[in-house]
Amino acid sequence: MEYVVGIGEYIISANQKDVVKTFALSTCVGIVIYDVNKKILAMAHVLLPKSINGKEAYSYNSAKYADTAVFNMVRDMKRKYKCNMYDLKASLFGGIDSEVKDYFKVGEKNLAVIKEILNKMNIRYDSANTGGRISRTLIAYTGTGDIEVKTMAIPNNMK
Repeated sequence: MEYVVGIGEYIISANQKDVVKTFALSTCVGIVIYDVNKKILAMAHVLLPKSINGKEAYSYNSAKYADTAVFNMVRDMKRKYKCNMYDLKASLFGGIDSEVKDYFKVGEKNLAVIKEILNKMNIRYDSANTGGRISRTLIAYTGTGDIEVKTMAIPNNMK
């Protein structure tokens, strides 16, 4: 089956034939967490760095904020699929650098919060495909954990 992860959402897939996608990551960050032994894949499309009071963690859009998304994904992987923390690896995508006067630095802050939480949880991660001035679309394969990244440059006149 094919699933699309919308902004502020996450999906966990345990079916080896599933394909999970998210589109047009710019300042948003795509997080893929994969259990290398059980072949369970979780993907989130994170919009903002921090929730105001943590109540959003229990709402439908539980991946809207970086500070709750990673926690919720890992919690559900452990509860529903009995994933072991030591078997989890994460990959981060997006979080572009803005060429405009971006006082909020959303992409940079999203990445910083996610990395901090992954470090606290002792989950190893790869963040080589972050930053820059390119939009990213992710296509992840549950059976292998492979992630295909399609890119599109952000025009310089988008200031």
